[in-house]
Amino acid sequence: MNGSDPFERRAMALFSQALERDDDEREAWLRQKCAGDDALLNRVLTLLNIDSSDTEILRTGGAGQDTLDDPDPERAGAYRIIGLIGRGGMGAVYEGERDTGDFQHRVAIKIIRRGALSDSLITRFETERQILARLGHPNIARLFDGGYLDDGSPFMVMEFVDGAPVLDWADDQSLSLPQRLELFSAICEAIAHAHRNMIVHRDITPSNVLVTNEGIVKVIDFGIARPQISDPEDEAAQSVTSFQTYTPGYAAPERLAGANVNALSDVFSLGKLLKDLTAGYSSADLTALIDRATATSPEDRYTSVDALLDDLQRLQSGRVLAARGRSLPYTFSRFVGRNKAAVTLASVALVSLVAGLITTTILYQRAEAERAAADQRFSQVRSLASFMMFDLYDELEKISGNTRTISMLADEADNYLQSLANDERASLEVKLDTVNGLKRLADIMGNPKNQNMGKRIEAGPLLEQALQEAEDLLAQHPDNDEVKRSLADIAFSAATHTYVTSDKYDLAHDEAVRSAELWAELAARPDASFNDERQAVRAYMLTAVPLPWMGQHKEAIDILKTARQRGQDLVSAHPDEIEAVNLLGSINVELARAIVRARGSIDSEEHDLPYWNDAIRLRHEAYERDPDAIGPYRSLVAIYIGRAASWRGLEEYDEAYEDTLSAERIAVELLEDDPDDAWIRRHLGGIREEKIRTLSYAGRHEEAVDQADDVLENAHAEFKKASDDVGIKREFAYALVLIAEVYDRAGKTAQMCETAAEARLIWDELDVETDISELDRQGSIDTLQTLEQSCE
Repeated sequence: MNGSDPFERRAMALFSQALERDDDEREAWLRQKCAGDDALLNRVLTLLNIDSSDTEILRTGGAGQDTLDDPDPERAGAYRIIGLIGRGGMGAVYEGERDTGDFQHRVAIKIIRRGALSDSLITRFETERQILARLGHPNIARLFDGGYLDDGSPFMVMEFVDGAPVLDWADDQSLSLPQRLELFSAICEAIAHAHRNMIVHRDITPSNVLVTNEGIVKVIDFGIARPQISDPEDEAAQSVTSFQTYTPGYAAPERLAGANVNALSDVFSLGKLLKDLTAGYSSADLTALIDRATATSPEDRYTSVDALLDDLQRLQSGRVLAARGRSLPYTFSRFVGRNKAAVTLASVALVSLVAGLITTTILYQRAEAERAAADQRFSQVRSLASFMMFDLYDELEKISGNTRTISMLADEADNYLQSLANDERASLEVKLDTVNGLKRLADIMGNPKNQNMGKRIEAGPLLEQALQEAEDLLAQHPDNDEVKRSLADIAFSAATHTYVTSDKYDLAHDEAVRSAELWAELAARPDASFNDERQAVRAYMLTAVPLPWMGQHKEAIDILKTARQRGQDLVSAHPDEIEAVNLLGSINVELARAIVRARGSIDSEEHDLPYWNDAIRLRHEAYERDPDAIGPYRSLVAIYIGRAASWRGLEEYDEAYEDTLSAERIAVELLEDDPDDAWIRRHLGGIREEKIRTLSYAGRHEEAVDQADDVLENAHAEFKKASDDVGIKREFAYALVLIAEVYDRAGKTAQMCETAAEARLIWDELDVETDISELDRQGSIDTLQTLEQSCE
C-alpha cells in the first residue's frame, strides 16, 4: 500500500468512515459512496475483512483477543515486556517495566506491526507520539519514550494507568452530583489543554477516561487524535480510525457524516459523557448545559471546551449559565444562590427603595387629581414588599448563612405590608399578604422547626395575631381558596411553635387538626395542585406529633403509618417533585420518634431503626437532586441524632458514635456559615449530649466526663439566653439529668449530686409553670429520683 496513491487515500478514508457505522448498514453505505466504482468498493471491503477479525481498541488500559501469530517481543528499548494488556489486528499494548538499573516503573507499551498498516498509518502512529509529547497535563496519560523494535515496528511507551473507566468508578464510589461534576471538570481541563496545543482527541468515551485508585482522572488513547488544521491532500494520512471502532452515542453527528472533525466534535462527546456521568440527577441548569454541549449543529454548541468549562464552573457555584440565557427570574435566583454578601446588600437596597416609596402614601390624602399617581405608588409598594417577604425570602432561606439577613428583610417588609393593610382601600390580596407576612416573620424570629433567630417568645404573639386575622378573613370570605390556604399554613406554623415551645400539647394538636382539615378540603378539589396534596399529607402527619405526650401512643403510630403510605403514594404520583421526597423523609422521622416514645407504653416489638434509615436515605436523595437547597442537608443533623440513639439502644455503640460525629460535622459547618441560626445551635448541644451518653454507655467514662464538662458549660450559656422560655427550660432540665447520669457512671459522685440538685430545681420550677407530661417523668424525672438516692 502506498500512502501517496490517490486511490489508496480514497480507500483508506472510506475505510475509516465505514468503521464508524453499524455492521448491518456498513456495506449498503459503502456501495452508495462508491457509486459504481467496483475497484474502490472491493478495496475497502478487503480492508474491512482484514480488520473484522478484531477491531478491539488499542488502549493503554484495554484488552483484546490475540489474533497475531508472531511471538510477543521481550523488550522495547529500555523496557522489559512483562505482560499483554490488549491485542488487535494491527498491533498490541503490553505492560512493561524499565529495568536499566537507574529506576523502575510500570508502563504501557503500544506497538504497531509494520506489515499490518500502510506507510501513511505508520506515519500517523509516529505523529501520535509527537502529539502526546506535546501534552503535558496531570489528567492525560504521559508519554515516556518511543522508538522502533529490531524488526522496524514502531512503539510508544506511555504511563501505565491502573484504573477503572470513569462511569464505573463514579458508581462504585457512590459519588454525589457535586463530586461527579468535579470529576468531569478534570476531564474538561485535560481536553482543553489538548485543544490549546491544537490537538483534537476525536474519541472521548467512558473507556478512554480512566480514574486511578487515588481518584485521579487520566484521559488515554489519543490514537486517533490529530492537529486541528487539516490538509485535504493529507486526509487519508490524518484518518487513523482504522485503529479503533466507533463508540455508539459519543461521536458527533458531523463525524458520522464524514465531515472534517474539529474541537466542537470533542465538545459534543464531552456533553454525552456528562449526561451519562450524571444519569439519575436532574436540574434545569444541568440539563441546559448538556443540551448546549450536545447540540446537533456545531454552531449551536459551546464555542470551545473552555466555554463549556466556564458554564460548568458557573453551575457548581450557582451562577448564571450561558446555556440558560439571562431572563430576570433565572438570573436573580442564581445571584441569590451564589452570593450571600451581595444578597444582603441587595436586600438593604430594596428596603431603602421600599422605604422611599412608602412615603408617597401621603398622596392618599391629596386632591383627586393626584389619586391615580397615589394608586400607582400603592401598587409599587405592595409589589416590592411582597417580593421581599416572599420571593426573595424563599431564595434566601435555601442558603445557609442568611438568618440575620432574612430576619431584617422580613421585619422591614412586614412594616410596609402592615401600613398598606391599614389603608382604607386595602384589598383582600393586601390583607392576605399581611397575615402571610406575619407568619413568615414569626417563623424567622423563633419557630423551632425553621432557620430562626431563637426568639421564641417574640414569635408567639405574631403567630397568634396572624392566626386570628386569618380566621377573620375566612369568616368574611368563606369560599375563597387563597384565604383557606393562608389560614391552613399559619395554623401549621402555630401548631409547630406551640408543640415545641409551650408544651401545650392539646392546643398544638387542635391547631394541627385545623390545618389538616383545611388542606384536606383544598386537596379534594378537582383542580388541586401538587402543593395542596403535599400540604394535606404534611398537616395530617403533624396531628400525630403531640399525641405521645398526651399518652396516645397507638393513635400516633397509626396516623403516622397512614401518613407514610400517603407520602409514598405522593412520591409515586410526582416522581420529579423533590418536596414529595422531603415530606416522606419527615414522616419517617416522626414515625421513628413515635415508636421510641411508645416503648413500655404499648405492646409492640417494632423497631425505629428502619425508619431512621429511610429518612437519611431520602434526605440524601433530595439534597443530591438539588444541591442549591440547604434544607434537606440541614435536617440531617436531627435525623443522625435520632438514629444514634437507636443504635445506642441496640448497644451498637460504634455505630451510634459515628452518627453523632456525622451530625456534629454538619452542624458545625452550618453554624460557621450562619452563627445566628438558633435551630442549629440548639441541635449542636443535643448532639454533644448524645455523644457523652454514648461514650458513657460504651464504658469510655474518662472521655465522657471530659466532654460532659464542656456540655454542661454550654448548656448553662444557652439557658441564660432564654431562661423564661418554658421549652428552653425543659431542654435544660433534660441536659442536666443526662450529665448527672454520666458523672454517676464514671464514679464522680460529688459532681453528680451537684448537677442533680440543679436539675431538681429546674424541674420543680417547671412543675409550677406548666403541666409535666408522663413522658417527661419517664424520660427524665424518674432517672433523677434514682440518682438522688445516692446523694442523701
